[in-house]
Amino acid sequence: MAKSRGSVRMGPISLFALIIILCLAVMAVLAVTTAQASYTLTQRQAAAAEEAYAVETAGQRLLGSLDAELAAAHGAGATGPGAMAAVEQALPRLAEEAKEAAPLPLTASASAVSTDRAASLAGIVGVGRTGEEPADAIPVEGVTPLLDDARGAVSASFATEGGRTLDVVIAIRDDGSYEILSWKATTEWNEEGAGETLWSGSPSLG
Repeated sequence: MAKSRGSVRMGPISLFALIIILCLAVMAVLAVTTAQASYTLTQRQAAAAEEAYAVETAGQRLLGSLDAELAAAHGAGATGPGAMAAVEQALPRLAEEAKEAAPLPLTASASAVSTDRAASLAGIVGVGRTGEEPADAIPVEGVTPLLDDARGAVSASFATEGGRTLDVVIAIRDDGSYEILSWKATTEWNEEGAGETLWSGSPSLG
């Protein structure tokens, strides 16, 4: 007598269980992928914040050192060209000290510039002067104005390895004071991505 062969029947309950298992497997893969993408994004945001604080620290250190240098020059009786000459001579040291004060490795540069160059770097446009006296100034569109009450200016730049840059332009006054003309932070765009989030983990709200 021949033995009957057994067979596996797929009933509705078995089919429903199989569908649920497949859905859970897909959700698990998406959850792991999204977790990895979120972790990578958090790391990038942390690195960007750290670089932003690094260049800001260097910029504030340079500003404080510049203020102290001007105060010392003014206290010694140096005004006008004398104060500006003292600042220009101290700039390499001040930039190096500012770089060392940052929590990350930076490249730093600082130099004395003319008031015309400072206005151009700071993006100041408006009234240009055509005569020897301020009263001769006339509105000229697109012309950088002369900073008549400034003796000179300082241009400094700090950059991280990740592409975060801080550019600072500071005008030096005859009385030993200073004015911040520009304090601009930029980030170099990096086209290399670390992957995209495939699933947000929550339904869209529209």
